[in-house]
Amino acid sequence: MDKDKNKAKNSLPSQSSPSVTYVSGRLTLTLLPNKASRKSVFLRDSVIFPNTGEAISRFRESIFIDKVKEGMVDEVEGFIQGGINLNAQDNFGMTALHHSAATGFRPCIRLLVNSGKCNYLLKDNKGRLASELAYEWGRDYAVGLLLQKKEAMQAYLESLKSPPDTSEDKSS
Repeated sequence: MDKDKNKAKNSLPSQSSPSVTYVSGRLTLTLLPNKASRKSVFLRDSVIFPNTGEAISRFRESIFIDKVKEGMVDEVEGFIQGGINLNAQDNFGMTALHHSAATGFRPCIRLLVNSGKCNYLLKDNKGRLASELAYEWGRDYAVGLLLQKKEAMQAYLESLKSPPDTSEDKSS
């Protein structure tokens, strides 16, 4: 009987109840079964993603933001070439550009800005732009000025786009 208990403890989980955990820094990704649809869903930071594609994408974006915070330029460049969403926001609403501006790490800022895919007008949960973080936390006034100019240019270009026509014909 004791041998059966030890055997059960050492055996792998069955197909009906998979449980895989991967830890990367602070990020934990756990694969759990979904009883309703018999498909797997991912649980990350107490949020269940019904779509595994979305969960994997969010997981990659979180790793990308972690690499930017660590200043790992080669890995960041690989993510950018792989087509990562540069405007993905973390739990605090901060993008990779926010983090790199706050740390003042110019090589990451250079990569992000030169990609041409950054949205400079995104604000974090406290309503701060990346340029504000460059001034306040990064203490890098040249980067703050560059980001401020990029924000102004993006705002100007977005204002040139014609708004959808919502007027109705009121002539009777």
